[in-house]
Amino acid sequence: MKFGTKILNKSVPEWKLHNIDYEKLKKAIKRATVTSADGNDRENLENCTQLFKEQFGSINVFTSLKVKEISSRLVAIEASIINFKKRFSDAEDNRKLRSRQIKLISTHLDNCSSELQRLSRYLILQKIAVGKLFKKLIKHYPGGAQQARAYIQEIRELPELVDGYGGISFTKVDLDPYLLEVSLIVNVLHHLRLGLSEAVATSAKGNIDSSLAFDTQFCGRFASLQKFLISAENLEEFKFMILHHGFHVVADEIISTSRSIREASGSLNTMETRSIRSARSFKALQQVVTCQQPANLSGSPASMLQEQEIHVGKPVSSGTLFHSTSPRLCLSILDSKDKPSLLEDDTINQHPNLVMISGNGENHCVVMCHVGGLRDHLETADLSYREVAQIWDGETIDLESQEMQERPPMAKLAIEWIQSRRLKPVEPKIYFKRVRFICNEDDKTYLIALDEEITIDNLGTLPHAFVEIRKLPAPLASDDFDDKLVDLCEALIENKTQAYPLSSNMTLWRLCFELRHSKELQADLFDTILKEEFDLEDESPTSEDFFLLGKSSTLQKCSDKFRSNFESEDMNKRRSTIHVTPKEQQSIEKPRVRYWNEFDDDPEFYNDNGFYIDGTHGSADGEGVNPNSGCGFILFNKQFIENTYRLCQRVSGWFDLRDTKLVPVDASRYGSIGESTSSASANSINDVEAYLAEEDDESGQVYEYKHDQVITFMYLSSLLAACVTSGISFGIVLGLFHKKETDDDLEVADFLISMISLSLIISLVLICSSLLLLFSRYRLAPAWHYISCFVLFLLVILTVCYGFIEVFF
Repeated sequence: MKFGTKILNKSVPEWKLHNIDYEKLKKAIKRATVTSADGNDRENLENCTQLFKEQFGSINVFTSLKVKEISSRLVAIEASIINFKKRFSDAEDNRKLRSRQIKLISTHLDNCSSELQRLSRYLILQKIAVGKLFKKLIKHYPGGAQQARAYIQEIRELPELVDGYGGISFTKVDLDPYLLEVSLIVNVLHHLRLGLSEAVATSAKGNIDSSLAFDTQFCGRFASLQKFLISAENLEEFKFMILHHGFHVVADEIISTSRSIREASGSLNTMETRSIRSARSFKALQQVVTCQQPANLSGSPASMLQEQEIHVGKPVSSGTLFHSTSPRLCLSILDSKDKPSLLEDDTINQHPNLVMISGNGENHCVVMCHVGGLRDHLETADLSYREVAQIWDGETIDLESQEMQERPPMAKLAIEWIQSRRLKPVEPKIYFKRVRFICNEDDKTYLIALDEEITIDNLGTLPHAFVEIRKLPAPLASDDFDDKLVDLCEALIENKTQAYPLSSNMTLWRLCFELRHSKELQADLFDTILKEEFDLEDESPTSEDFFLLGKSSTLQKCSDKFRSNFESEDMNKRRSTIHVTPKEQQSIEKPRVRYWNEFDDDPEFYNDNGFYIDGTHGSADGEGVNPNSGCGFILFNKQFIENTYRLCQRVSGWFDLRDTKLVPVDASRYGSIGESTSSASANSINDVEAYLAEEDDESGQVYEYKHDQVITFMYLSSLLAACVTSGISFGIVLGLFHKKETDDDLEVADFLISMISLSLIISLVLICSSLLLLFSRYRLAPAWHYISCFVLFLLVILTVCYGFIEVFF
């Protein structure tokens, strides 16, 4: 697509006729850079210069008129607010009329914001067009690049470009004062609405009364909603677009000015009438209130207002508006290693150990520590940069000192964490300028941090801005889309803003650390962002292709209705030419936090997550653990245990040693035999008792008892048998092999040796079996069982060894 057509597509539809005539200038440059046969090269070059003058002049005239128009409208809105305060100074005035008046003022302010947004888009397009034309001159100039640059410098120094029209040039217009002025008006209107609704104050979560409070809560309390990379070309337009969606700028100067204006409005009735008439803006109102003097001395604010009154018929310039300068912030990541942990652990990446300070350092210092556990992280603004720097310089801060005892708990925790972990700043440092926005909507609060001019220490400045949107309360996992985020994404598409939605783990600090060794910032920036979601098949994409791909991703975050309407209208438009393959998104499940009072009887814990569950449950046959299948070294079938137990009970019954039966259960708990019915037969009662007995028999505890009883009988029996067989064999060995051998003895010697050997082997098997059976119980046996078993085991082993030695040696 030709750039001239692109300007028409991207420009404000109502202002298309006021755009630079790109095609006309391109043809003039072509004539001026092509050597003509008739020798009119100088004349063609002068015609090109004259055409530049005409175009610059027409653009400056339109820009100057628009700037002064917007300035006058903003001052008129401020005057309306001042008149509103004078007219409705009594709190008991007509509430309905006051509400209508505030709504009317808000409508005019929205129109001003929209006009400023359009103006910012118009200005950036003209600057881009001029830059493109200059590149064509350098590329095609017949005298070479050096002469082309000299000619371009002459054009840059033209009075039409330097001085502009009425002191306003489209290349030097700064719209930041208008952004702050609109935010100031929004702040004042917000408090007027609060007064109208008799709201005492904003909620605690939305109580952000300074840029320091904003940065502290933004880092710690608010949950990240979405991050964007915004093209530098659309940055100013994006700021005014945010204002149009209910946000306003948070800046210390705006907050203090708004407070002083609200306080000044209470004394309007006591001010001089002439001064009140002179106060046509908030700036003038401040001067009137702060410098009320009985005599209007020369150079006083009152005399300044008289001068303003004299020149009241003249156009209002941006000098009447509010100005503010935002200091650059410096962010340092703290870690005990040279390679920070945030590059490997995404949990730390979301809330790392960091220190963020402003230009002066001491008055604006935010410290955040990733402590893990249930708290996960803590943040504080109650420490100075000097105190934090003391720690990593090797000095130890005494937490028991009187000064530290007076500090808030979070500040002391942060100091203790940094000292105990020996954290130090990791290179590189990150410098940036931050514009802060806030929006209170119902019970939700949204914060937007727009970080521009991001500079990586000793490397360079990123060519685009980083924007992050955060929300309180945090979005639930079931919430697929947030309404405010959907509105902003749709606005980005509608306004043709070049933006790329970043993945959740692409934080500002991680992005800068990934680029710390870069040699080509823009190319590496695009590659770093894309490799998180795609497998790149081509070389680094161009800026246009990158943001076209971002447009497709942003569109997926819009509502279904908007997406279907846009796709039907956008069928024939250019798509991104980047060849990428989306990576398979593997959902990494976070390890579940286990608490001390949790049990493992829930089905979700039978997947190798239980503390006390045997790992054999995950066998190939898929059968679960049967608690009645036996345990220990020797396993027995349940039926065998039941039959053996019944046999033992039958035998012990002959000697009146049967186990005591369980106490009969009161049958009245079953509805089949009620207390009020005495007609129940004896057979019915016997059936119920038999059922209860069978139910008790089936219980796990009863089976464990039966199992241990049978096992005890078995290992005691085997222990006794082992002792008897080994003892008999020991006696035979002592009785025969220590006598003098005779011929009669020799006749039965082989038989005796075989019988003794067999007896010794049997006793050895029995004693080992008894020991294994002892450790096959469900519950521990009495202590004397273990002592006697081990003693007898040793005696039988010694007897067997002695017997074999006497017999065979």
